[in-house]
Amino acid sequence: MVLYSEGPPQVQAFTSNSAMAQDLRAAVVTGAWERTWVTLDDSVEVQIRVYEVRRAASTYGQTDHCTQGDELSLSSDAGRARYEGSGNGRERYCANLSAGRTRAYVDLSVRAAHSSQVNPQQALSGLLDAIQVNTSPDEPPPDVYGSQQRAAILAAWIVAVPFGALLSVLPALVFDRATYQRAISHLCRRRLRGHQVDVTKDVSAAAAKSRAIGAARLAALLWAVRLTEELWLGVFGSLAVVVVAYLATLFVERHLVNRQAGRNVTTAFTGRRVWWIATGAALTILVMAGATWLWAAGAAMSAGVTAPGLPDWQVRRTGVIMQCIAGAILLGSLLPLALARRIAMRRAPAPEDDTRPPILLLRSFVDDKLRMRSRRLDRSGVLDQLALRRRERFEEVAAAALSKIGPVIAVGTPGQALPPGLGAVRIQLSHEEWQDKVTEIAEHTAFLAMTLGRTESLVWEIRQIHARGQLDKTLFLVPPLPRSERALRINTLADVYGVPRESLWPSAGSVPLVIAFPRDHDEPLVLVARAADDLAYDAGIHQAVATLLRADVSAPLPIGHAAPREPTDVIPMGMAKPHKTWKREPWAWYLIVNVGVLSLAIPFVLGGTVGVQADVAAVELNPDYSITHVLSGSGNQPLVILNGIHATRVNFEDSTIEPAWQFGAPVEEAIFDDGTVYSALRDDGTVQARDADSGVVRWTRSLGDRVRGLSVANETLYVSLPGERKVLALAAGSGEVTQEAELKGHPWDVLALGKFVYVPLIDRNELVELDGRSFEVDGRIHTDRAPSEVTSWGGTPTVISRADHVAVRLLPGEETLQVVWLARTQGEVLGIGPLLLAEGHDRLTAVHVDGRIQRLNTLGGHDDGLAITGGGVVVAEDSMLRLFGL
Repeated sequence: MVLYSEGPPQVQAFTSNSAMAQDLRAAVVTGAWERTWVTLDDSVEVQIRVYEVRRAASTYGQTDHCTQGDELSLSSDAGRARYEGSGNGRERYCANLSAGRTRAYVDLSVRAAHSSQVNPQQALSGLLDAIQVNTSPDEPPPDVYGSQQRAAILAAWIVAVPFGALLSVLPALVFDRATYQRAISHLCRRRLRGHQVDVTKDVSAAAAKSRAIGAARLAALLWAVRLTEELWLGVFGSLAVVVVAYLATLFVERHLVNRQAGRNVTTAFTGRRVWWIATGAALTILVMAGATWLWAAGAAMSAGVTAPGLPDWQVRRTGVIMQCIAGAILLGSLLPLALARRIAMRRAPAPEDDTRPPILLLRSFVDDKLRMRSRRLDRSGVLDQLALRRRERFEEVAAAALSKIGPVIAVGTPGQALPPGLGAVRIQLSHEEWQDKVTEIAEHTAFLAMTLGRTESLVWEIRQIHARGQLDKTLFLVPPLPRSERALRINTLADVYGVPRESLWPSAGSVPLVIAFPRDHDEPLVLVARAADDLAYDAGIHQAVATLLRADVSAPLPIGHAAPREPTDVIPMGMAKPHKTWKREPWAWYLIVNVGVLSLAIPFVLGGTVGVQADVAAVELNPDYSITHVLSGSGNQPLVILNGIHATRVNFEDSTIEPAWQFGAPVEEAIFDDGTVYSALRDDGTVQARDADSGVVRWTRSLGDRVRGLSVANETLYVSLPGERKVLALAAGSGEVTQEAELKGHPWDVLALGKFVYVPLIDRNELVELDGRSFEVDGRIHTDRAPSEVTSWGGTPTVISRADHVAVRLLPGEETLQVVWLARTQGEVLGIGPLLLAEGHDRLTAVHVDGRIQRLNTLGGHDDGLAITGGGVVVAEDSMLRLFGL
C-alpha cells in the first residue's frame, strides 16, 4: 500500500514493510500510518491516519470517527467530511476515506483568527484526492514481499510442527510406565529361558511402520500448509485444507493397515446401535468444530489480528484465553460420542451379527479403569485421533487384539447403568447366577482370556478353568501394573496350578505380557517384551493364540510337577480396591503444555509480546474533562492540567483528584521546576510563572507570538518563538529578557542541558547548539527531517522527528547514532536520566541507554500527558491517569 500526494502537504511514500515497522514495540501494526503537519505560524494543523482493514474491523481504527457534526459537501465522491465545532480557539473539521480494505482519517484544525483564510471543503477535498491506494490489500502483495512472507510462514511451520508434535507426546512419555521399562531394559543383559518368547522384534516392526506412516502424514500436512500459503487462503481456508489433508492421510493409513493385517475385526455397533453412534459422532464433530474455530480465532488474535478501540495486548490476552478454553473443550469433545457408545453397548450384539465363536474375557471389576498409553492409533476411531485420545483402558487394548479372532464378551459390573463404550460387550448377570452362567458360556467359547488378579472370584475362575479342561484355550494377561502387584498376581496363578513361581517370571530387563499353557510344551509359555505397551500386548496375544492353535491336543498340559498350593495375599470378595492411576493421567498436562505454552509462545515467536500490566494505581476523571498536561518532577502527588486551564493535584494513594487553581487562558506549554509552574498561553504568546501550591502569579511576560518550547536551567527560562525565529532567555525569578538569539530557521523546541542550549530548526533539518553564556551559535548538527522536539536522554540531546518516526540520540564525537523507532506520530516522548519513554499505540516503552527495553501495557487512548514523578511514570489515557512503576 503506497500513499502519495502532489503539492503541500507532502505525504511521504510509505510501504507496509518499510523501516517504520522497526518501532519500539517489536509488534508494529504494519498497516497503520499517520502524519501531522503544522504551519510555521500554527494557523493550520492537518493530521492524516491510514489503517489497513483486517477482517471486519480496522486496526486501531475509529468506527465513530467523523460521525458527529454538520456535513460538508466535497467536490468529489472521495469520502465524507463534517464540521465538528470549535473549542480552545480553533475550528475543527474531519473527513473519512474508504477504498477497498483501507481507511483514511483526516483531521483539520484551524485557528479561529485564521478561519476566514481557509476553505475547509476545498482543503479536505484536496487531501482526500491526494491519498491514493496504489495496491489494495484485497489484491496479492508484490511477488517479492509475498515470497518473503510465505518463506517466513513456512519456516515457522517447519519449526513449530515438530516442536508441537514433541509437546503432544511429551506428557504421555513422562507419565507412561512403559517408557521407563524400556529404558531400564536397555541397561540390563537379558537372558531368556527356553519357555519364554520375546516379541520385541514384532513390536519394533509395528512401531517402525507406525513411525513411517506418521512421518508420511506429517510430510503431507506440511505440503498442505505450503499449498495454503501459495494460494493465500486465509486462516480458516488454510485450516480447512489442513483438516482435509489430515483426514485423507488418516483414511489411507487405515486402508493400508487393514489390508496388511488381513484379519476380521468385530463390529460392535450394528443395527439400531449405529444410530446412537451416528448421533454421538455428529455432536462430537460439532463440539470439535466449535473448539477448532475458537482456537483459530484465538490464534489469529494472539498473532496480531486486532479489534477497533482495543489495545493489541488486550486482544492478545483474549486470544490466549480463547485458545486455552478451546483446548479444554477439545479435550472434552469426545464426551457426546463416549456417552452414545455406552448407550449402544448396553446390549450384546445379536447372534447373527457375528457367526464366529465368542471369546470370554474374565477380569476383576476393579481393573476396568486401568489405562495405558496408546501408540498404535489405527486401533482408535477417527474422532478419537482428532481429539488426541492417546490413552486407552487395558481392556480396550486386549479386546481390540482378541476381536481379530472373535467377538469379545465380558460380565458387566453389578450396578453399572451404562457399560464402557469401547472394549468387550457386556452381559449382565446377577450375583446368584454368575458362576453357573460363566461356566456355561466358557464351554462354547473359542478362547478364554483372563486379566490376572488375586481376588476370590478370580481364584475360583482359575480353578474352574483347569477343572473343566479349558486351560489349553486360555490366555492369562498380565496387566500393566507396578512390578510388586504383577508379582503377587503371577504368584497366585502359579500357586493355584502348582507350577514353580520362577518359571512364570522372566529375567531382568523383560516384562511378562501373556501366559499360556500349550499341551505340547514342557513348561508354561510366557510372552515377554522390553516394555508392556499396547503394541507388545498386540504381538503377545497374537503369538500366544497361534501357539495354542498349533499345539497337539493329545499332549499333556505343562503343569502337575508340583502339588497346588493355597495362594497367599488373596483379596476377599468385595474388598478389592481399584488402583490409583489418576497420577499418571496426563490430560491436565496436555492442556497446560500444548495449549498454554504454545499459545503464550505465539506472540513471542511472531515478534510480539503478551505484555505486563504493571500499573501501580489509577485515578478516573470526570469524562467532561480532558487531560492536557502532566508536569514532570511535581512530586508524589503530580500536578495535572485539565482542559488546558484547571490545575489539579492527583493523589494515587487515595485515588482522588483535588482542584488547585486555574489559568486565565488555555495553556500551550507548561513545565515544573523548584515549586514553580512556568507556562505559555496558547493564543497570545504570554509566558507566566506561578506558585505551584497557591497558583499565585509571580510574573507575566507577553512575547507577542506563540511559544513552542520551554526549558529551565541555571535560574533561566529559555523560550523558543518559531514565528520570530528567536530563542529568548528570561530570568526565572522576574521574567526579564536577559539574552536573545536570532536563528536562520524556525525553532520548534528548546532544551537547556549543561553549558549549552539546544534548538531544533524544523524547516532546516538541523539542531543548533547555543553557548549558554554568550548565547552565540556554537555548532550545528544535521538531523532527520523536520525535527520538532529535543529532550535529554542519558545526558545527551535527543531529537524527535515526527516525519521519520524516530528519536535520535546524538552522541558527540561519534558517527554512529542511537536510533529509536516510534510507533505514533503524536505519541509522547520524554527523556529522563538514562531512560527514554515513548508512547506506542497501546504500550509505553522505556529504553535504557545500554539498549535494555521495558514495556508497560497501556489502554491505547492517549492525550498530551506523560511525566516522571516521585512515584513512577504517570500516563494520561482518555479520562484516566495511571501510575506505572519502573
